Amino acid sequence: MTQAIDYHAILPELILAGTIVLVLLVDAFVERRSWVAMPLGLAGVLAALVATLTLIGADRSTFDGAFRVDDFAVLFKVFFLTVAVVVLAISLRYFRDAKLYQGEYYFLLLTSFLGAVMMPSSRDLLVLFIALELVSAPGFLMAAFRKGSLRSNEAGLKFFLIGVLSTAVMLYGMSLMYGVTGTTNLQQIGIALGRDLAPAEETLALAAILLIMVGFGFKVSAVPFQFWAPDTYEGSPVPVAAFLATASKAAGFAGLLQLMFVAFAAEYAFWAPIFAVLSILTMTIGNFDAMGGFWAKFFVFRAAIDRGGIGVALAVIMVLNSVVSIWYYLAIPRAMIFQEPERERPFAAPALVTGVTFLAMVAVLAIGVYPELVAHFPPLSTLVGR
Repeated sequence: MTQAIDYHAILPELILAGTIVLVLLVDAFVERRSWVAMPLGLAGVLAALVATLTLIGADRSTFDGAFRVDDFAVLFKVFFLTVAVVVLAISLRYFRDAKLYQGEYYFLLLTSFLGAVMMPSSRDLLVLFIALELVSAPGFLMAAFRKGSLRSNEAGLKFFLIGVLSTAVMLYGMSLMYGVTGTTNLQQIGIALGRDLAPAEETLALAAILLIMVGFGFKVSAVPFQFWAPDTYEGSPVPVAAFLATASKAAGFAGLLQLMFVAFAAEYAFWAPIFAVLSILTMTIGNFDAMGGFWAKFFVFRAAIDRGGIGVALAVIMVLNSVVSIWYYLAIPRAMIFQEPERERPFAAPALVTGVTFLAMVAVLAIGVYPELVAHFPPLSTLVGR
């Protein structure tokens, strides 16, 4: 029996995939105009963004439930495609002036964003794995794109080795979960885990969840699995570091949320304390290292307090870490205002970079003054009850 495919549901992915093919062809046949790949890629991303906006309020499913488009998926897709516009805008001048391979870079970047856009709609272990690897595998190459730089080579090598390790651990956990439940569909896995399992099956299921959590912990660079991130970010080209720090990490969170709240909700008592410990470690150690805005933290505080129980304790720890963060928030304006520059030089920035910076500044100010602009997003991003 042939299943009908909902092409509207997968339209953003189809547009992005078509754009990737066009970029590859342009790079192959228009050698001396390889920079054309950037405006072509940008046009494709904008078209995919428009297609995503047509899915607002939809609840569509295809490929036998392995791919689903709902408010959760649309919210993340819009975020990823918006980040893609920003990263593309800051990439043109950087890669053109550095005389790096532009066509190959845009091909790899768009492929990673294709995986990111697929991620929030992936409701099957196999589709989830494919989407995650589409995000990660091109990232290994992009991190080492400056072949003449030892730091860039080190960044790509560390990212590759840790990425392969995390993939192996996660894939092993997924295979164990399939062995216990007999299905790769996330919703069916949730139903299977909700039944009374034999002691041996329960132990195997918990081991599988732990392995999958560890694998995703590397992907989102949660403490103590973050040791690859500093060197990778430092050695990568600037636009690649921007991608890895935003879209790549958010794609990991999108996949993790689906696993925990769709597939593993019945084992909440097992994985919730583990995530609480990881959250505390990541907030505290991360605060002394860098990698957020006031209102973003405020919404997290409110959600944690509304949750009650362990959520209140987490909120208190978040407040303490926010106090610590004031030190490095103020370090930048202190250096700008009170410290003499090492050397005077005129400010010159590409028009696209200036435009992106200006828009980002306006967005930060707008959200800071009027947080209701994004206050309605958290309910859309929840998977609980779906």
